[in-house]
Amino acid sequence: MGLEVALALRIPLDILVVKKLGYPGNEEYAMGAIAPGGIRVLKLLPGTCVGAEEVERISWRQGEALELQQARYKNARPHLAIAGRTVLLVDDGAATGTTLQAAVLSLRAQHAARICVAIPVGSRVACEVLKPIVDHLICVAAPNPFRSVSLWYRDFTSVQDEEVVRCLGRAPAGDGLRAR
Repeated sequence: MGLEVALALRIPLDILVVKKLGYPGNEEYAMGAIAPGGIRVLKLLPGTCVGAEEVERISWRQGEALELQQARYKNARPHLAIAGRTVLLVDDGAATGTTLQAAVLSLRAQHAARICVAIPVGSRVACEVLKPIVDHLICVAAPNPFRSVSLWYRDFTSVQDEEVVRCLGRAPAGDGLRAR
């Protein structure tokens, strides 16, 4: 999705790796997320019996995966400098908003001048989480009730690292861009 936006707008593409911290036994439902720069967002549901030790174990495991993925993508293309720039953060959708919240916090820590988030679908809860922390939010559809991001796609298979590297190779380069 990010490649299509970058090609259409003729802007450089970069990857910000964020990892969901899924509930034990229901890994697809986010209890939190981690992002580069030591960012961690936790949103444990009331009455949830997930102890601090288990949260740390899951965070550590996902942190290892985040670092490996970042290294693979960095080999494809050096990361763009964020400081002083407007960033358009694109995702396939937002159920809880937790992973996008972690991404936004990571970009803020890198001193992005402005952060715009664009998603085709999101829950109303996710949109309410994101609105106060971004400069602009574009959410094409916010159905109520919201069930799942995947229901809005014909094909919602995971994008493999090899495909991400190919997309980075096809995207406009970021060399020579000025901060805006």
